[in-house]
Amino acid sequence: MYKLIYFIGFTTLLLTSNSFSFELFKGVILDKESSQILIASPENGIKSIDASTGNVNWKSDSADIPIAVIDSKILTQKSSKNLKFLAISTLSMTGQTLQIKELQLPQDVSSQVQDTIHSKFNLTAYPTFDNISNTYSYDFQWSFFEQKIQGMMAEEITPPTQIFGSVVIDDINSLELASVKPMSSRMVKQNIHVESDNLIPAVVGRKFKSISGDYVLVSNQDSDNAKWDNYIWTIYSVSGQVLGSIMNHSSFRPFEVIGEQLVFVDLPSVRLINNQYETVPLSVKSYSLTNSSLILVIKVHTLTKNLSSIFVTFMKTWKSFSIDNLSIFY
Repeated sequence: MYKLIYFIGFTTLLLTSNSFSFELFKGVILDKESSQILIASPENGIKSIDASTGNVNWKSDSADIPIAVIDSKILTQKSSKNLKFLAISTLSMTGQTLQIKELQLPQDVSSQVQDTIHSKFNLTAYPTFDNISNTYSYDFQWSFFEQKIQGMMAEEITPPTQIFGSVVIDDINSLELASVKPMSSRMVKQNIHVESDNLIPAVVGRKFKSISGDYVLVSNQDSDNAKWDNYIWTIYSVSGQVLGSIMNHSSFRPFEVIGEQLVFVDLPSVRLINNQYETVPLSVKSYSLTNSSLILVIKVHTLTKNLSSIFVTFMKTWKSFSIDNLSIFY
């Protein structure tokens, strides 16, 4: 018997901000104003990395996942001893813990920080720009997914269960969680990076906007398919000015530009070359758009799980497998 529960919560932050941070991947936040990359550290806790140099500014063990930077405060998710509560904390821009608050979750929801094969919990910030006030407001959505398997001989499958709710945060300085209310599924948001041919029509290739919407990545596959990095990424301003280009093994990754740097998260990958495996971990990468050189590589805590990672583990234990130059992404 399968039991599928999908719970999505939605929180609205009434305060506004003059700038907003960018989620490059779960556990990776880019704050352009402070030039910091906030990551879920592989050693647990949160690290602040200088986007220009790759140096560690500070490390905090009082939080686990960075969510957003708002009004010079870092909103984070903290691991809770009682998973029926969602622990949220705020840090200063120098890593000092300001406040920790807990929100009681519905009975079927678990606020786990680390995904498992059967369940996951996500808390995501969605900024909205107000053209009148020239500021950003934030919506915070959280989702819980669980799939329970009860043997292959079950006569019937329990239908999926979906529950939606909302919570209002009145003040980020006190993190008072006021109320929980039902929410229509139509209000649920998603980070979708849409490919559009309408971007810079004179340029050929797959075209994607940056997370901020201020830049365009045009992806074209190199004619030499044997190369590991066989995709050419050319970065443009939205007006069509060429800023620079790099080579990568993925056709596209969500990205942002800070100064003259291209910043994105490279997914884990495994290469089989001459019967030797080369494993590349989940990493933040930054390239110079001036000369295409790699500026920094930062390993990130892998918080997500999926079936591809199981396949990679299987492949690594399949001793007779010997096809050269095989690339696996997960």
